[in-house]
Formats: sequence, C-alpha cells, structure tokens
Amino acid sequence: MKLTVAILTYNQQQYIRQALDSVLMQNVDFEYEIVVGDDCSQDNTPVILQEYAERFPNRFNLLLNRQNVGISKNYQNVLYACQGEYIALLEGDDYWTDKDKLQKSVDFLDSHSDYGFVGAYNNILYADNHIEKDGYDYLPPRQMEGIWELCGNVFEYAKYGPVTRTVTICFRSIIIKPYIQYAGIGTDIVLQTILAHSSKFAKCKEVWAVYRQGGVSTTQTDYEKTLYYTRWYVANKLLQKQLFPQECNWNEDELADKVIYVQLKHAVRKLHIGDARRLHKAIQSTVYKNKSYYKLSDNVFLCIVAGIATKLGLMK
Repeated sequence: MKLTVAILTYNQQQYIRQALDSVLMQNVDFEYEIVVGDDCSQDNTPVILQEYAERFPNRFNLLLNRQNVGISKNYQNVLYACQGEYIALLEGDDYWTDKDKLQKSVDFLDSHSDYGFVGAYNNILYADNHIEKDGYDYLPPRQMEGIWELCGNVFEYAKYGPVTRTVTICFRSIIIKPYIQYAGIGTDIVLQTILAHSSKFAKCKEVWAVYRQGGVSTTQTDYEKTLYYTRWYVANKLLQKQLFPQECNWNEDELADKVIYVQLKHAVRKLHIGDARRLHKAIQSTVYKNKSYYKLSDNVFLCIVAGIATKLGLMK
C-alpha cells in the first residue's frame, strides 16, 4: 500500500461528505486506502461513513468506536491501522481542493529520501462562510525547487508549533511507527516535532485545501474553551519533553502554572477573591507568580469589594 488517508471524525455529518469526496476525487497512479476513525458520533456521521464504505468496498477501513474514547486514543487507533508507506491526514470538517494533492506529495517524497514530510498552503473557511488564504507561515528562509519550498531541518520551529496545517500534511509512516504507543501522538505539534526531529520538511507554494475554522459546534463558554486548550497545550509540551528531553527541556512548573493562571484570571474576573488567593498560592514558577500578583493588584479595588461582600454573605 503506497498511501493511507487517515481521517478523524466526530459529529460532523454536515461536513464529512465534502471531506470524503475531496479524497475520492484524487488523481493518483498508486494504491491507497482510507482509514476513518469515528469517535462514537451522536449524529448521522457513522451512517454516512457506512454508505461510502458500501459504495467503495475496497477503499475504506472504518473504525467506528462504540463509545467515546477521546481524540488521543482515536488518533492512536487510526495510526495503528494505517498500512501505507505514506500517511496523509484529514479531519472530517476540512477538505482538499487540489485533485493532485496526493500525487504531488508522493512524487516529492519518492524523489527526496531525506525529506520526511511535506505540506502546502491552504484557505480558511470561517463560520460566516467567507474564505481567505491562510496567512500561517511559521518557517525559516527556504530555497525553491519548482513548486516546492525546501525548508530543510525545521525542528527548532516545529517544537514550538506546527509548521504546516494538518489538512495539507503527508509524511513517511516509518518515522512515527515507534511513537504510536504514546497517547497524544496524533496532535499536530507532537506529530510534527517527531517528524522534524529525524527528517526535513518541504512546503508546496500552491493552495491545496480548506481548513474550516470552528467546524464543530460546542456549548462550552469562552473560559471552558480556553482552559481546555491550555490543558491540551500543556499535555503536548510534556509529551514533547518525554520524547525529546534534551531538546524540549521545558520548565514543568511553568507549564503547570499556565493552567492555574487561566483559572486565576477567571476567578478574578468573577470576583471570587478566595479562589484567586488560593490559586495564587498554588503557583510555583517565578514568571507566573509575578503575573498572578499583577493580575490581583490590577483588580485590587474589585477584590476588596468582593472580599467585603463575601464577609457580608453576599458572595461566595
């Protein structure tokens, strides 16, 4: 098997057809499979997946979870199932626009053995349905080779953030096979850190795909979203440190305090003075101890009012 398209889905019935059709439209001269991991969607996503699998019986491998296992475990299961020499990732609410996306990726990797992964530019589709080119370009100066920007070794960039959007990436599966056992392997920052650690990266100057901003609806508040993302980010940084302790020797106290600081800001905003003080005391690192001190000081009047109100039994 030359290539596997690995797709993750969860409650994406309004988008999944467009994602699958963008894969099936690909013009390729090699064998490929589509492995889809659905994390127990509560809408019609599994029904749609079954429909496509019946129409293309030799193309799809569906992993339909009977209970929700979470994005990390779902990623692990999908990556374990991939049989291709190369893996192209696609999330169920995004889609490809270039019919030669896979062929161009494979052709480049086949002819450049020292390159382990490639990406390209993409557009962003916003919730109000307007589309614009994604300005994300977190890379060093590069050399041109035809349609390709040769970026070389990008580890020092990748360890701080992904160097390409997941919707455009294609990589050698042999690089990540030894790491699939680790929970969180599929997240963009960890995956690209692993790829960049042992290989080079090239980016096509063309636009290949559409990344949907806010594709999955949620009832979470802004604070809940921020706290969730911060915990996700910290987990990624800790896994990077576990895998590459010399190159990713992050301060673990600062990482833990990053989560606490989000909670502290929320407590101050809500005038929960007791919670804010408790969280301030829990902070260990100097940088966040100072930040939390100034956050409390900036709101000292409100905190005093809240403290008086608490004593009077007007607030908890």
